Amino acid sequence: MSPNINLTTAFFTGLITFSLLYGVYFVLFLGSLYVLFYKKMAGQVNSIILGGTILQFILISVCYGIRWDRIYTAFITNGGTPDGPLLFLAQLNDWRELSSTALWAVTGALGDVMFIYRLYIVWDYRLQPCLAPLALLTGSLASTIGLISVLERPITTAYTINLTRWVYAFLSFNLAQNILVNVLIIARIWRINARATSLRIGATLWPTVVVLMESGALYSSFVLVFLVTYACQNNAAMIMTDMVLPIMGIAFNIIIVRVGISSKDNSTGKSGSNSHGTVIFTHHPTNSIAYPLSNFTETAPSPEDGKGGGTLDRHDFEYA
Repeated sequence: MSPNINLTTAFFTGLITFSLLYGVYFVLFLGSLYVLFYKKMAGQVNSIILGGTILQFILISVCYGIRWDRIYTAFITNGGTPDGPLLFLAQLNDWRELSSTALWAVTGALGDVMFIYRLYIVWDYRLQPCLAPLALLTGSLASTIGLISVLERPITTAYTINLTRWVYAFLSFNLAQNILVNVLIIARIWRINARATSLRIGATLWPTVVVLMESGALYSSFVLVFLVTYACQNNAAMIMTDMVLPIMGIAFNIIIVRVGISSKDNSTGKSGSNSHGTVIFTHHPTNSIAYPLSNFTETAPSPEDGKGGGTLDRHDFEYA
């Protein structure tokens, strides 16, 4: 077993890191709202992206408040005795722990759904590439139900075998699904970019690939560290529990903000005329749109084929 840290230290450190990362996430959330509401006044806002962004912020914020309440209760309310905070934090069936765990799982499921929605858009509303990620998402949800059912019972440690199998399953499903979705999105963009490069038309999509790879690597690396520390039964896993949630929000919103900044740099300077990043703002991102920038397109199947319609544009991928 690896060198361990004190449980109270782990929980307190986890809240501090949660607070620091929440500050970063809050700024990115405001930036996302700015991009969604004010930088695309000429287009119709994509209600799914906007609703998912706001709902994710609400869930993470509520979970943050509950974690603060749990630490306050542990160190202030139960801090009158030396072992008071430790005994309280060891109660994994406390309503605060159950609520924060449930919110953690629901927020993770929401993030997974939004990633799959991006995949669905990038592949021109084709369901086939989404089947495997949806199967993994179903496994994650089933693992969450099993995890919460175990936490409702009195347990003395977070590493009991009845709990660890559900945690392993949830993290494994989540990690596999995140990697698979990112690979499928990048593969689609790679194909489009290679075709455009061979024809020497349009701008490169490599900046888009870089943004997606960095976002996916950020979240996946934290989930992997969480899985390793938990498997080693190291209390640092409690720190990672608090870190993964805001990282999830950061990874989601940083794509919107970074591409939003890029769209400003590439705009024509005419107020409300920039159509960059149509996927975020419209419900039909693959329709033919007259962009003020040089484009390259791949003709998508016609609506009569039942597989979508219009053309796929580099800007569609950037905000997907």
